[in-house]
Amino acid sequence: MEKCHYHPCLQKGLSSRAANYRPISLTCVTSKTLERIVSSQMFSYFVANQLINKAQHGFLKGLSTATNLLHIVIKSLQEISLLHQEYYC
Repeated sequence: MEKCHYHPCLQKGLSSRAANYRPISLTCVTSKTLERIVSSQMFSYFVANQLINKAQHGFLKGLSTATNLLHIVIKSLQEISLLHQEYYC
C-alpha cells in the first residue's frame, strides 16, 4: 500500500492558525499518469457503450450545469406552449 504525503499550503489569514491551511497531496508522477490513463479509458468505454445518461451535463465536454439549466428552461417553455395551445385552441 502506498503511503500518502501531504504538504500544508497557506490559504489566507494568519500563518499561526492551523485552520488557514489546506492539505496538498504530493502524489508521484507515475500514479497521476496511471490515473489519467485509466480514467480516459473508462470514460471512452462508457461513451462508446452509451452508459452515460444524456441528462448528465456537469462533467461532459461541451456540457455544463448552465447548459443543463438552459435545456430545462427550453423544455419547460415547450410544455407550457403546448398546454396553452390545447387550452385556448
